[in-house]
Amino acid sequence: MDDDNSPGMIAFRAFEKEKQKDFADSIDAIPVDISALRKAMGLMVNEDIRFIPVIACAFADDHLDAMFKKFLPDNIPGGKRRMLESSISNLFNRIQFAFAFDMVHPDVLQALDKLRGYRNKIAHTWDQDTLPDFVETPLPYMDDLEAGSLHIDIKDGGDGDLTQEASFRLRTVWLLARLFYESRNYTLARRARLDPYQALYGDGCPRSFDAISTAATMYTQLIFRDQ
Repeated sequence: MDDDNSPGMIAFRAFEKEKQKDFADSIDAIPVDISALRKAMGLMVNEDIRFIPVIACAFADDHLDAMFKKFLPDNIPGGKRRMLESSISNLFNRIQFAFAFDMVHPDVLQALDKLRGYRNKIAHTWDQDTLPDFVETPLPYMDDLEAGSLHIDIKDGGDGDLTQEASFRLRTVWLLARLFYESRNYTLARRARLDPYQALYGDGCPRSFDAISTAATMYTQLIFRDQ
C-alpha cells in the first residue's frame, strides 16, 4: 500500500490541488449570468404543478443545446449545425448524447429523463383528470439533497416536512441548478483531467457554484414557506 505521507504522494496532492485552483480560477474568470436560472427556479415555485415538467424541460433543452454548440468540435464531418439539427435535435437525443459522452453527471441526466417522461404524458393527454399523479414518484438520485434541505429547515425552526408536490418542486429547482452549472463546466473539468464531480462540488470548487446554490437555496426556502 502506498504511504499517504511519502514525498511522492505529498507532491502529487500538491499538484492536484494546484490543478484544482487553476481550474476554479479559469471558471470564475468567465462571467456568468444566472438571471434566466433564477426566473426558471421562480416558476418552479409558483406555477401550476402540471406546468413544472414542461417549463423545466424547455429550460433544460435550451441549455443542453447551448452546451453542444459550445463543446462539439467545429470540424465535424457534415458540419456541427447539421448534427444539431438532426442527430441531437430533441431533448431525448440530447440527454442520450450527453450521457454517452459524459458531458453532464449521469444522475442529473437520468432525473431529467424522468421529468421528460412526465412532460410527454402531460403533452399527449387531453383529459388532465386521467393523468397519473407524477408527484407521487420522486425524481431519482436526489434523496440526500432533499434530506439536507429538511435538516436545514428544522435548524431554521421549521417542521422539516414536505408535501409530495413541494418535494417535486424542490427537486426540480436543484435539478435545473445542477444542469445550468454542469452544462457549462463539466466538460471543462474533464478536459482539465480532473474528476468533474469533485472539481465542481468539492474543496476549492469555483465560486460560481456558491452563487447558483445560494439562489437555489432561496427558492427552496420559498417552497417550504408556500407548501
